[in-house]
Amino acid sequence: MLLMTVLIAWYANSYTLNYRSQQLRLFSVIGFSKREMSKMFFFEKILCLGLTLLLGTIGSLSFARLGYLVVARMLKITLKRGFGLSLQAFMIADLAVVLIFIFLFFLDLIWIQRHNPLTPAIVDQREPKTRWFMLIFGFWSIILGYYLAVTLKDPIDAIQYFFIAVMLVIVGTYFIFIAGSIFVLKFLRGRRSYYYRPQHFIRIGNLLTRMKQNGAGLASITILITMTLVTVISTVALFLGQNQMITAQSPVDLQYTVGNNQSDPTPIIYAAAQKSGVEIKTHDILKMTPILMDVIGLHHYDVHGVLLADFNRMAKTTEKLTPNEVIIVKEDGYEGSSLKIDNQEFRVKRVFRKFPNVKWQVGHDTIYLIFAMKEKTDETQHFLTLKGSDQKQLALFNNLPDGINVQSKAVTKDNIRIMMNGLLFIGILCGSAFVLITFLILYYKQLSEAFEDVLRYQTLLRVGLAQSEIKKNIVSQLRVLFYLPLATAMIHLLFALPFIQRVLSNWGLKSKLNFMLIGLGVLITFALMYRLMGKLTMKVYYRIIFKRR
Repeated sequence: MLLMTVLIAWYANSYTLNYRSQQLRLFSVIGFSKREMSKMFFFEKILCLGLTLLLGTIGSLSFARLGYLVVARMLKITLKRGFGLSLQAFMIADLAVVLIFIFLFFLDLIWIQRHNPLTPAIVDQREPKTRWFMLIFGFWSIILGYYLAVTLKDPIDAIQYFFIAVMLVIVGTYFIFIAGSIFVLKFLRGRRSYYYRPQHFIRIGNLLTRMKQNGAGLASITILITMTLVTVISTVALFLGQNQMITAQSPVDLQYTVGNNQSDPTPIIYAAAQKSGVEIKTHDILKMTPILMDVIGLHHYDVHGVLLADFNRMAKTTEKLTPNEVIIVKEDGYEGSSLKIDNQEFRVKRVFRKFPNVKWQVGHDTIYLIFAMKEKTDETQHFLTLKGSDQKQLALFNNLPDGINVQSKAVTKDNIRIMMNGLLFIGILCGSAFVLITFLILYYKQLSEAFEDVLRYQTLLRVGLAQSEIKKNIVSQLRVLFYLPLATAMIHLLFALPFIQRVLSNWGLKSKLNFMLIGLGVLITFALMYRLMGKLTMKVYYRIIFKRR
Protein backbone atom coordinates (compact mmCIF):
# COMPACT_ATOMS: atom_id res chain seq x y z
CA MET A 1 0.00 0.00 0.00
CA LEU A 2 2.87 2.36 0.78
CA LEU A 3 4.48 1.67 -2.59
CA MET A 4 1.19 2.45 -4.33
CA THR A 5 0.93 5.71 -2.39
CA VAL A 6 4.44 6.67 -3.51
CA LEU A 7 3.51 5.86 -7.11
CA ILE A 8 0.38 8.04 -6.98
CA ALA A 9 2.32 10.91 -5.39
CA TRP A 10 4.92 10.58 -8.14
CA TYR A 11 2.29 10.77 -10.89
CA ALA A 12 0.52 13.72 -9.21
CA ASN A 13 3.79 15.59 -8.76
CA SER A 14 4.75 15.04 -12.42
CA TYR A 15 1.34 16.31 -13.50
CA THR A 16 1.76 19.43 -11.33
CA LEU A 17 5.19 20.18 -12.84
CA ASN A 18 3.83 19.87 -16.37
CA TYR A 19 0.83 22.02 -15.49
CA ARG A 20 3.05 24.78 -14.03
CA SER A 21 5.57 24.82 -16.88
CA GLN A 22 4.31 28.17 -18.25
CA GLN A 23 4.29 29.67 -14.74
CA LEU A 24 7.91 28.59 -14.24
CA ARG A 25 8.89 30.17 -17.57
CA LEU A 26 7.34 33.43 -16.39
CA PHE A 27 9.32 33.25 -13.13
CA SER A 28 12.50 32.77 -15.15
CA VAL A 29 11.70 35.84 -17.28
CA ILE A 30 11.32 38.06 -14.21
CA GLY A 31 14.68 36.89 -12.83
CA PHE A 32 14.15 33.71 -10.79
CA SER A 33 17.22 31.48 -10.79
CA LYS A 34 17.16 27.71 -10.35
CA ARG A 35 18.29 28.15 -6.75
CA GLU A 36 15.39 30.48 -5.96
CA MET A 37 12.96 28.09 -7.65
CA SER A 38 14.35 25.28 -5.48
CA LYS A 39 13.67 27.40 -2.37
CA MET A 40 10.13 28.09 -3.63
CA PHE A 41 9.52 24.36 -4.14
CA PHE A 42 10.95 23.64 -0.68
CA PHE A 43 8.55 26.00 1.11
CA GLU A 44 5.64 24.75 -1.01
CA LYS A 45 6.43 21.18 0.02
CA ILE A 46 6.70 22.23 3.69
CA LEU A 47 3.27 23.90 3.48
CA CYS A 48 1.69 20.88 1.73
CA LEU A 49 3.33 18.52 4.24
CA GLY A 50 1.90 20.48 7.18
CA LEU A 51 -1.60 20.52 5.69
CA THR A 52 -1.36 16.81 4.86
CA LEU A 53 -0.28 15.86 8.38
CA LEU A 54 -2.95 18.08 9.99
CA LEU A 55 -5.87 16.97 7.82
CA GLY A 56 -4.61 13.38 7.71
CA THR A 57 -4.39 13.19 11.50
CA ILE A 58 -7.90 14.60 11.94
CA GLY A 59 -9.30 12.23 9.32
CA SER A 60 -7.44 9.19 10.63
CA LEU A 61 -8.61 9.86 14.20
CA SER A 62 -12.21 9.80 13.00
CA PHE A 63 -11.95 6.90 10.56
CA ALA A 64 -9.68 4.83 12.81
CA ARG A 65 -12.33 4.74 15.51
CA LEU A 66 -15.05 4.07 12.94
CA GLY A 67 -12.96 1.31 11.38
CA TYR A 68 -12.28 -0.31 14.74
CA LEU A 69 -15.98 -0.16 15.59
CA VAL A 70 -16.82 -1.92 12.32
CA VAL A 71 -14.13 -4.56 12.83
CA ALA A 72 -15.16 -5.12 16.45
CA ARG A 73 -18.76 -5.51 15.38
CA MET A 74 -17.79 -8.04 12.71
CA LEU A 75 -15.44 -9.99 14.97
CA LYS A 76 -17.71 -9.73 18.04
CA ILE A 77 -14.99 -8.14 20.18
CA THR A 78 -15.70 -6.05 23.27
CA LEU A 79 -13.72 -2.82 23.00
CA LYS A 80 -12.13 -0.96 25.87
CA ARG A 81 -11.75 2.78 26.42
CA GLY A 82 -9.14 4.35 24.17
CA PHE A 83 -9.53 1.73 21.45
CA GLY A 84 -8.17 2.57 18.01
CA LEU A 85 -5.58 5.05 19.28
CA SER A 86 -1.96 4.04 18.87
CA LEU A 87 0.75 6.69 19.13
CA GLN A 88 3.26 4.36 17.51
CA ALA A 89 0.99 3.80 14.49
CA PHE A 90 0.49 7.55 14.04
CA MET A 91 4.24 8.16 14.27
CA ILE A 92 4.98 5.49 11.65
CA ALA A 93 2.33 6.90 9.30
CA ASP A 94 3.60 10.48 9.77
CA LEU A 95 7.17 9.36 9.15
CA ALA A 96 6.08 7.66 5.90
CA VAL A 97 4.37 10.88 4.76
CA VAL A 98 7.46 12.95 5.57
CA LEU A 99 9.69 10.56 3.59
CA ILE A 100 7.30 10.72 0.62
CA PHE A 101 7.46 14.53 0.58
CA ILE A 102 11.26 14.43 0.84
CA PHE A 103 11.27 12.08 -2.15
CA LEU A 104 9.00 14.45 -4.10
CA PHE A 105 11.21 17.44 -3.27
CA PHE A 106 14.27 15.64 -4.64
CA LEU A 107 12.26 14.86 -7.80
CA ASP A 108 11.53 18.59 -8.10
CA LEU A 109 15.23 19.41 -7.74
CA ILE A 110 16.13 16.90 -10.45
CA TRP A 111 13.44 18.34 -12.72
CA ILE A 112 14.74 21.91 -12.20
CA GLN A 113 18.32 20.91 -12.97
CA ARG A 114 17.38 19.00 -16.13
CA HIS A 115 14.94 21.55 -17.57
CA ASN A 116 15.41 25.09 -18.71
CA PRO A 117 12.09 26.85 -18.03
CA LEU A 118 12.73 29.23 -20.93
CA THR A 119 13.12 26.35 -23.40
CA PRO A 120 10.25 23.95 -24.13
CA ALA A 121 11.02 20.32 -23.38
CA ILE A 122 12.40 18.45 -26.38
CA VAL A 123 10.63 15.15 -26.85
CA ASP A 124 12.47 12.33 -28.59
CA GLN A 125 10.47 11.94 -31.84
CA ARG A 126 12.61 9.18 -33.32
CA GLU A 127 10.64 6.19 -34.50
CA PRO A 128 10.81 3.31 -31.98
CA LYS A 129 12.45 0.10 -33.16
CA THR A 130 10.75 -3.28 -33.01
CA ARG A 131 12.40 -5.29 -30.23
CA TRP A 132 12.09 -8.78 -31.59
CA PHE A 133 13.64 -10.57 -28.61
CA MET A 134 11.24 -8.88 -26.15
CA LEU A 135 8.31 -9.55 -28.47
CA ILE A 136 9.01 -13.29 -28.88
CA PHE A 137 10.02 -13.84 -25.24
CA GLY A 138 6.98 -11.92 -23.96
CA PHE A 139 4.60 -13.84 -26.22
CA TRP A 140 5.85 -17.26 -25.15
CA SER A 141 6.03 -16.20 -21.48
CA ILE A 142 2.32 -15.37 -21.51
CA ILE A 143 1.45 -18.56 -23.41
CA LEU A 144 3.45 -20.71 -20.95
CA GLY A 145 1.92 -18.88 -17.97
CA TYR A 146 -1.60 -19.44 -19.32
CA TYR A 147 -0.80 -23.11 -19.99
CA LEU A 148 0.40 -23.70 -16.43
CA ALA A 149 -2.64 -21.93 -14.94
CA VAL A 150 -5.05 -24.04 -16.99
CA THR A 151 -3.34 -27.44 -16.67
CA LEU A 152 -2.54 -27.35 -12.94
CA LYS A 153 -5.30 -29.44 -11.39
CA ASP A 154 -4.20 -29.94 -7.78
CA PRO A 155 -3.90 -26.44 -6.25
CA ILE A 156 -2.15 -27.70 -3.12
CA ASP A 157 0.66 -29.58 -4.85
CA ALA A 158 0.97 -27.07 -7.70
CA ILE A 159 0.76 -23.75 -5.83
CA GLN A 160 4.47 -23.04 -6.40
CA TYR A 161 4.02 -23.62 -10.13
CA PHE A 162 1.09 -21.20 -10.15
CA PHE A 163 3.35 -18.48 -8.75
CA ILE A 164 5.79 -19.25 -11.56
CA ALA A 165 2.87 -18.85 -13.99
CA VAL A 166 2.01 -15.49 -12.42
CA MET A 167 5.59 -14.25 -12.81
CA LEU A 168 5.69 -15.42 -16.44
CA VAL A 169 2.47 -13.54 -17.19
CA ILE A 170 3.75 -10.38 -15.47
CA VAL A 171 7.03 -10.44 -17.43
CA GLY A 172 5.19 -11.26 -20.65
CA THR A 173 2.73 -8.41 -20.08
CA TYR A 174 5.54 -5.87 -19.75
CA PHE A 175 7.36 -7.16 -22.82
CA ILE A 176 4.20 -7.31 -24.96
CA PHE A 177 3.17 -3.77 -24.03
CA ILE A 178 6.68 -2.43 -24.72
CA ALA A 179 7.53 -4.40 -27.88
CA GLY A 180 4.28 -5.98 -29.07
CA SER A 181 2.38 -2.71 -29.30
CA ILE A 182 5.11 -1.20 -31.52
CA PHE A 183 5.00 -4.29 -33.75
CA VAL A 184 1.20 -4.10 -34.17
CA LEU A 185 1.23 -0.35 -34.90
CA LYS A 186 3.99 -0.73 -37.50
CA PHE A 187 2.07 -3.59 -39.08
CA LEU A 188 -1.04 -1.39 -39.37
CA ARG A 189 1.06 1.42 -40.79
CA GLY A 190 2.33 -0.96 -43.46
CA ARG A 191 -1.23 -1.50 -44.72
CA ARG A 192 -1.60 1.50 -47.02
CA SER A 193 -5.37 1.17 -47.46
CA TYR A 194 -5.79 1.44 -43.68
CA TYR A 195 -3.01 3.88 -42.76
CA TYR A 196 -3.55 6.64 -45.32
CA ARG A 197 -6.78 7.92 -43.86
CA PRO A 198 -6.88 11.08 -41.73
CA GLN A 199 -8.12 9.43 -38.54
CA HIS A 200 -5.81 6.42 -38.81
CA PHE A 201 -2.78 8.43 -39.98
CA ILE A 202 -2.80 10.75 -36.97
CA ARG A 203 -3.84 8.11 -34.45
CA ILE A 204 -1.16 5.57 -35.35
CA GLY A 205 1.53 8.26 -35.33
CA ASN A 206 0.48 9.44 -31.87
CA LEU A 207 0.18 5.90 -30.52
CA LEU A 208 3.67 5.00 -31.74
CA THR A 209 5.02 7.89 -29.66
CA ARG A 210 2.81 7.07 -26.67
CA MET A 211 3.62 3.33 -26.57
CA LYS A 212 7.33 4.07 -26.88
CA GLN A 213 7.17 6.26 -23.77
CA ASN A 214 4.44 4.58 -21.73
CA GLY A 215 4.35 0.87 -22.60
CA ALA A 216 5.73 -0.13 -19.18
CA GLY A 217 3.27 2.22 -17.43
CA LEU A 218 0.29 0.64 -19.18
CA ALA A 219 1.60 -2.81 -18.29
CA SER A 220 1.79 -1.76 -14.62
CA ILE A 221 -1.81 -0.56 -14.77
CA THR A 222 -2.82 -3.90 -16.31
CA ILE A 223 -1.21 -5.85 -13.47
CA LEU A 224 -2.82 -3.53 -10.91
CA ILE A 225 -6.28 -4.02 -12.44
CA THR A 226 -5.79 -7.79 -12.42
CA MET A 227 -4.76 -7.68 -8.74
CA THR A 228 -7.83 -5.58 -7.94
CA LEU A 229 -10.24 -7.94 -9.68
CA VAL A 230 -8.70 -11.09 -8.16
CA THR A 231 -8.79 -9.57 -4.65
CA VAL A 232 -12.39 -8.42 -4.87
CA ILE A 233 -13.69 -11.59 -6.56
CA SER A 234 -11.99 -13.89 -4.05
CA THR A 235 -13.22 -11.85 -1.07
CA VAL A 236 -16.82 -11.68 -2.30
CA ALA A 237 -16.83 -15.39 -3.18
CA LEU A 238 -15.57 -16.37 0.28
CA PHE A 239 -18.05 -14.10 2.05
CA LEU A 240 -21.07 -15.27 0.03
CA GLY A 241 -19.96 -18.91 0.28
CA GLN A 242 -19.99 -19.07 4.08
CA ASN A 243 -22.80 -21.62 4.21
CA GLN A 244 -20.96 -23.91 1.77
CA MET A 245 -17.81 -23.67 3.89
CA ILE A 246 -19.74 -24.39 7.09
CA THR A 247 -21.41 -27.46 5.58
CA ALA A 248 -18.11 -28.67 4.12
CA GLN A 249 -16.26 -28.45 7.45
CA SER A 250 -19.14 -29.58 9.70
CA PRO A 251 -21.59 -31.64 7.66
CA VAL A 252 -23.63 -32.64 10.74
CA ASP A 253 -24.73 -30.66 13.81
CA LEU A 254 -22.53 -32.65 16.21
CA GLN A 255 -19.90 -35.25 15.43
CA TYR A 256 -17.42 -37.12 17.57
CA THR A 257 -15.20 -40.21 17.36
CA VAL A 258 -14.72 -42.88 20.00
CA GLY A 259 -11.79 -45.28 19.85
CA ASN A 260 -12.09 -48.87 20.94
CA ASN A 261 -9.99 -48.20 24.05
CA GLN A 262 -11.79 -44.96 24.98
CA SER A 263 -14.78 -44.43 27.22
CA ASP A 264 -18.01 -43.51 25.40
CA PRO A 265 -18.97 -39.86 26.12
CA THR A 266 -22.50 -40.28 24.69
CA PRO A 267 -24.31 -40.15 28.11
CA ILE A 268 -22.44 -36.94 29.02
CA ILE A 269 -23.34 -35.36 25.66
CA TYR A 270 -27.02 -36.29 26.08
CA ALA A 271 -27.04 -34.75 29.57
CA ALA A 272 -25.40 -31.55 28.30
CA ALA A 273 -27.96 -31.36 25.46
CA GLN A 274 -30.85 -31.67 27.90
CA LYS A 275 -29.33 -29.01 30.16
CA SER A 276 -28.88 -26.63 27.18
CA GLY A 277 -32.40 -27.12 25.85
CA VAL A 278 -31.26 -28.93 22.69
CA GLU A 279 -33.22 -31.87 21.30
CA ILE A 280 -31.31 -34.73 19.65
CA LYS A 281 -33.33 -35.70 16.56
CA THR A 282 -31.16 -38.46 15.05
CA HIS A 283 -28.07 -40.33 16.18
CA ASP A 284 -26.22 -42.34 13.51
CA ILE A 285 -23.31 -44.63 14.40
CA LEU A 286 -20.67 -45.82 11.94
CA LYS A 287 -17.81 -48.18 12.77
CA MET A 288 -14.68 -47.63 10.69
CA THR A 289 -10.92 -47.91 10.40
CA PRO A 290 -8.71 -44.97 9.35
CA ILE A 291 -6.76 -45.98 6.23
CA LEU A 292 -3.17 -44.89 6.60
CA MET A 293 -1.98 -46.66 3.44
CA ASP A 294 -1.32 -44.88 0.15
CA VAL A 295 -4.58 -44.48 -1.74
CA ILE A 296 -3.66 -43.59 -5.32
CA GLY A 297 -5.51 -40.47 -6.52
CA LEU A 298 -6.99 -39.56 -3.12
CA HIS A 299 -4.25 -37.46 -1.56
CA HIS A 300 -5.13 -34.66 0.91
CA TYR A 301 -8.27 -36.51 2.10
CA ASP A 302 -9.16 -38.26 5.36
CA VAL A 303 -9.85 -41.78 4.11
CA HIS A 304 -11.89 -44.15 6.31
CA GLY A 305 -12.60 -47.80 5.70
CA VAL A 306 -16.16 -48.92 6.62
CA LEU A 307 -17.59 -52.40 7.01
CA LEU A 308 -20.30 -53.20 4.46
CA ALA A 309 -22.62 -54.45 7.19
CA ASP A 310 -22.34 -51.16 9.12
CA PHE A 311 -22.92 -49.18 5.94
CA ASN A 312 -26.08 -51.14 5.10
CA ARG A 313 -27.34 -50.78 8.66
CA MET A 314 -26.89 -47.01 8.86
CA ALA A 315 -27.90 -46.22 5.27
CA LYS A 316 -30.77 -48.75 5.28
CA THR A 317 -29.51 -50.36 2.06
CA THR A 318 -28.81 -53.92 0.89
CA GLU A 319 -25.59 -53.43 -1.06
CA LYS A 320 -23.38 -56.46 -1.80
CA LEU A 321 -19.67 -56.55 -2.55
CA THR A 322 -17.02 -59.04 -3.57
CA PRO A 323 -13.58 -58.91 -1.89
CA ASN A 324 -12.19 -56.92 -4.85
CA GLU A 325 -14.99 -54.33 -4.98
CA VAL A 326 -15.46 -51.06 -3.14
CA ILE A 327 -18.18 -48.45 -2.67
CA ILE A 328 -17.03 -44.82 -2.42
CA VAL A 329 -18.84 -42.07 -0.50
CA LYS A 330 -17.32 -38.73 -1.57
CA GLU A 331 -18.93 -35.29 -1.54
CA ASP A 332 -17.91 -34.33 -5.09
CA GLY A 333 -18.06 -37.83 -6.58
CA TYR A 334 -15.38 -40.05 -8.09
CA GLU A 335 -14.77 -40.41 -11.83
CA GLY A 336 -12.56 -43.50 -12.01
CA SER A 337 -13.71 -47.09 -12.46
CA SER A 338 -11.07 -48.54 -10.14
CA LEU A 339 -9.14 -47.61 -7.00
CA LYS A 340 -5.65 -48.72 -6.03
CA ILE A 341 -4.63 -49.02 -2.37
CA ASP A 342 -0.94 -49.80 -2.07
CA ASN A 343 -0.51 -52.71 -4.50
CA GLN A 344 -4.09 -53.97 -4.47
CA GLU A 345 -6.63 -52.73 -7.03
CA PHE A 346 -10.37 -52.55 -6.30
CA ARG A 347 -13.19 -52.13 -8.78
CA VAL A 348 -15.50 -49.21 -7.92
CA LYS A 349 -19.00 -50.65 -7.85
CA ARG A 350 -20.94 -47.55 -6.81
CA VAL A 351 -20.26 -43.94 -5.88
CA PHE A 352 -22.44 -41.95 -3.45
CA ARG A 353 -22.12 -38.21 -2.81
CA LYS A 354 -23.66 -38.73 0.65
CA PHE A 355 -24.79 -41.62 2.76
CA PRO A 356 -28.23 -42.74 1.57
CA ASN A 357 -31.20 -42.11 3.86
CA VAL A 358 -29.37 -39.78 6.24
CA LYS A 359 -29.95 -36.04 6.68
CA TRP A 360 -26.34 -34.91 6.91
CA GLN A 361 -23.68 -34.41 4.26
CA VAL A 362 -20.15 -35.79 3.92
CA GLY A 363 -17.28 -33.42 4.70
CA HIS A 364 -15.46 -32.03 1.65
CA ASP A 365 -12.11 -33.46 2.81
CA THR A 366 -13.42 -36.86 3.95
CA ILE A 367 -13.86 -40.08 1.94
CA TYR A 368 -15.49 -43.30 3.10
CA LEU A 369 -14.51 -46.57 1.42
CA ILE A 370 -16.91 -49.46 2.01
CA PHE A 371 -15.32 -52.91 1.80
CA ALA A 372 -16.65 -56.45 2.13
CA MET A 373 -14.31 -57.12 5.05
CA LYS A 374 -14.89 -58.67 8.43
CA GLU A 375 -11.91 -57.26 10.29
CA LYS A 376 -12.44 -55.53 13.60
CA THR A 377 -12.79 -51.76 13.34
CA ASP A 378 -10.61 -49.32 15.29
CA GLU A 379 -13.11 -46.54 16.05
CA THR A 380 -16.75 -45.50 15.99
CA GLN A 381 -18.02 -42.21 14.61
CA HIS A 382 -21.22 -40.65 15.96
CA PHE A 383 -23.32 -38.23 13.86
CA LEU A 384 -26.03 -36.24 15.67
CA THR A 385 -28.64 -33.92 14.16
CA LEU A 386 -29.98 -31.42 16.67
CA LYS A 387 -33.03 -29.21 17.11
CA GLY A 388 -32.31 -25.88 18.76
CA SER A 389 -30.97 -22.41 18.04
CA ASP A 390 -27.30 -21.75 17.40
CA GLN A 391 -27.02 -20.11 20.83
CA LYS A 392 -28.34 -23.26 22.50
CA GLN A 393 -26.00 -25.48 20.49
CA LEU A 394 -23.08 -23.24 21.48
CA ALA A 395 -24.19 -23.62 25.09
CA LEU A 396 -24.23 -27.40 24.61
CA PHE A 397 -20.64 -27.28 23.36
CA ASN A 398 -19.54 -25.05 26.25
CA ASN A 399 -21.27 -27.31 28.81
CA LEU A 400 -19.18 -30.32 27.81
CA PRO A 401 -16.30 -31.05 30.19
CA ASP A 402 -12.68 -30.78 29.10
CA GLY A 403 -11.32 -33.86 27.39
CA ILE A 404 -14.42 -34.55 25.28
CA ASN A 405 -13.58 -33.64 21.69
CA VAL A 406 -16.59 -32.99 19.50
CA GLN A 407 -17.09 -31.10 16.25
CA SER A 408 -20.02 -28.69 16.53
CA LYS A 409 -21.58 -27.09 13.47
CA ALA A 410 -22.68 -24.10 15.56
CA VAL A 411 -19.09 -23.49 16.70
CA THR A 412 -17.81 -23.86 13.13
CA LYS A 413 -20.48 -21.43 11.91
CA ASP A 414 -19.54 -18.88 14.56
CA ASN A 415 -15.80 -19.14 13.82
CA ILE A 416 -16.22 -18.97 10.04
CA ARG A 417 -18.55 -15.98 10.18
CA ILE A 418 -16.15 -14.08 12.42
CA MET A 419 -13.26 -14.92 10.10
CA MET A 420 -15.23 -14.05 6.94
CA ASN A 421 -16.44 -10.74 8.38
CA GLY A 422 -12.85 -9.77 9.15
CA LEU A 423 -11.77 -10.95 5.70
CA LEU A 424 -14.57 -8.93 4.11
CA PHE A 425 -13.40 -5.78 5.91
CA ILE A 426 -9.81 -6.34 4.78
CA GLY A 427 -11.00 -7.17 1.25
CA ILE A 428 -13.13 -4.02 1.05
CA LEU A 429 -10.24 -1.92 2.37
CA CYS A 430 -7.65 -3.41 -0.01
CA GLY A 431 -10.05 -3.57 -2.96
CA SER A 432 -11.12 0.06 -2.51
CA ALA A 433 -7.48 1.12 -2.20
CA PHE A 434 -6.53 -0.78 -5.36
CA VAL A 435 -9.46 0.73 -7.30
CA LEU A 436 -8.64 4.25 -6.11
CA ILE A 437 -4.94 3.83 -6.87
CA THR A 438 -5.71 2.47 -10.35
CA PHE A 439 -8.01 5.35 -11.21
CA LEU A 440 -5.67 8.02 -9.83
CA ILE A 441 -2.68 6.64 -11.72
CA LEU A 442 -4.70 6.54 -14.94
CA TYR A 443 -6.05 10.05 -14.34
CA TYR A 444 -2.70 11.70 -13.70
CA LYS A 445 -1.04 9.68 -16.44
CA GLN A 446 -3.52 10.83 -19.09
CA LEU A 447 -3.42 14.45 -17.91
CA SER A 448 0.38 14.51 -17.99
CA GLU A 449 0.23 13.23 -21.57
CA ALA A 450 -2.34 15.91 -22.42
CA PHE A 451 0.19 18.65 -21.68
CA GLU A 452 2.68 16.90 -23.94
CA ASP A 453 0.08 16.69 -26.75
CA VAL A 454 -0.94 20.35 -26.67
CA LEU A 455 1.72 21.53 -29.13
CA ARG A 456 1.06 18.61 -31.50
CA TYR A 457 -2.68 19.27 -31.73
CA GLN A 458 -2.20 23.04 -31.95
CA THR A 459 -0.02 22.42 -35.02
CA LEU A 460 -2.77 20.30 -36.58
CA LEU A 461 -5.27 23.13 -35.99
CA ARG A 462 -2.95 25.65 -37.64
CA VAL A 463 -2.53 23.53 -40.77
CA GLY A 464 -6.31 23.41 -41.19
CA LEU A 465 -7.51 20.20 -39.54
CA ALA A 466 -11.01 20.70 -38.14
CA GLN A 467 -11.47 20.63 -34.37
CA SER A 468 -14.13 17.92 -34.78
CA GLU A 469 -11.57 15.68 -36.53
CA ILE A 470 -9.06 16.31 -33.78
CA LYS A 471 -11.66 15.34 -31.18
CA LYS A 472 -12.32 12.09 -33.05
CA ASN A 473 -8.60 11.31 -33.03
CA ILE A 474 -8.34 12.13 -29.32
CA VAL A 475 -11.29 9.87 -28.50
CA SER A 476 -9.83 7.05 -30.57
CA GLN A 477 -6.37 7.43 -29.03
CA LEU A 478 -7.63 7.67 -25.44
CA ARG A 479 -9.90 4.67 -25.86
CA VAL A 480 -6.97 2.54 -26.95
CA LEU A 481 -4.70 3.76 -24.14
CA PHE A 482 -7.46 3.65 -21.53
CA TYR A 483 -9.21 0.37 -22.35
CA LEU A 484 -6.22 -1.69 -23.48
CA PRO A 485 -5.11 -2.38 -19.86
CA LEU A 486 -8.67 -3.36 -18.91
CA ALA A 487 -9.03 -5.71 -21.88
CA THR A 488 -5.66 -7.35 -21.16
CA ALA A 489 -6.52 -7.72 -17.45
CA MET A 490 -9.79 -9.43 -18.42
CA ILE A 491 -7.87 -11.96 -20.52
CA HIS A 492 -5.46 -12.60 -17.60
CA LEU A 493 -8.46 -13.04 -15.31
CA LEU A 494 -10.10 -15.51 -17.71
CA PHE A 495 -7.14 -17.87 -17.33
CA ALA A 496 -6.60 -17.23 -13.60
CA LEU A 497 -10.16 -17.72 -12.33
CA PRO A 498 -10.38 -21.51 -12.92
CA PHE A 499 -7.27 -22.10 -10.78
CA ILE A 500 -8.49 -19.69 -8.09
CA GLN A 501 -11.80 -21.57 -8.02
CA ARG A 502 -9.93 -24.84 -7.52
CA VAL A 503 -8.03 -23.26 -4.60
CA LEU A 504 -11.28 -22.03 -3.01
CA SER A 505 -12.85 -25.47 -3.52
CA ASN A 506 -10.48 -26.76 -0.83
CA TRP A 507 -12.36 -24.45 1.55
CA GLY A 508 -15.65 -25.99 0.51
CA LEU A 509 -16.65 -23.62 -2.31
CA LYS A 510 -17.41 -26.28 -4.90
CA SER A 511 -19.92 -24.46 -7.12
CA LYS A 512 -18.12 -23.30 -10.28
CA LEU A 513 -21.28 -21.59 -11.56
CA ASN A 514 -21.66 -19.42 -8.45
CA PHE A 515 -17.99 -18.46 -8.56
CA MET A 516 -18.14 -17.52 -12.23
CA LEU A 517 -21.32 -15.47 -11.67
CA ILE A 518 -19.61 -13.61 -8.83
CA GLY A 519 -16.61 -12.98 -11.08
CA LEU A 520 -18.88 -11.71 -13.87
CA GLY A 521 -20.74 -9.38 -11.49
CA VAL A 522 -17.52 -7.90 -10.07
CA LEU A 523 -16.08 -7.50 -13.56
CA ILE A 524 -19.18 -5.68 -14.87
CA THR A 525 -19.24 -3.37 -11.83
CA PHE A 526 -15.55 -2.54 -12.21
CA ALA A 527 -15.94 -1.99 -15.97
CA LEU A 528 -18.78 0.50 -15.39
CA MET A 529 -16.67 2.42 -12.85
CA TYR A 530 -13.77 2.31 -15.28
CA ARG A 531 -15.96 3.74 -18.05
CA LEU A 532 -17.08 6.63 -15.83
CA MET A 533 -13.44 7.34 -15.04
CA GLY A 534 -12.66 7.31 -18.74
CA LYS A 535 -15.34 9.89 -19.51
CA LEU A 536 -14.07 12.17 -16.73
CA THR A 537 -10.51 11.91 -17.99
CA MET A 538 -11.54 12.67 -21.59
CA LYS A 539 -13.38 15.84 -20.54
CA VAL A 540 -10.33 17.15 -18.67
CA TYR A 541 -8.11 16.12 -21.60
CA TYR A 542 -10.27 18.18 -24.03
CA ARG A 543 -10.13 21.18 -21.72
CA ILE A 544 -6.33 21.06 -21.59
CA ILE A 545 -5.92 20.63 -25.37
CA PHE A 546 -8.39 23.25 -26.59
CA LYS A 547 -8.05 25.91 -23.88
CA ARG A 548 -4.26 26.19 -23.76
CA ARG A 549 -3.91 27.86 -27.16
